[in-house]
Amino acid sequence: MSLPRYSFVRETFPQRIINYQNSEAKFIFNFIRKHLHTADEFIIETKNIYFTCTSCQRELLMLQDYATGLGKKVEIIIHGDENIEGGIDLFKIIKK
Repeated sequence: MSLPRYSFVRETFPQRIINYQNSEAKFIFNFIRKHLHTADEFIIETKNIYFTCTSCQRELLMLQDYATGLGKKVEIIIHGDENIEGGIDLFKIIKK
């Protein structure tokens, strides 16, 4: 897959884009490719059981920084269970 106009995505997520398994990387890639050029302000609202997933938060913050660099505003709202503080709590919820 050739991504000449999306070098930010390719440089930021080189393995993940090739494997295309990470849902956040998939979302961000598709958002940049299909939506970022359509407006100047966006609100991304998501519900995630694992609120404290730092890699997910980092990738969304990178999207926010990228959009800011282009003069666009991206507000990200994450709804999650703040009681889940780590993997052990998460697996307890999932196994129910």
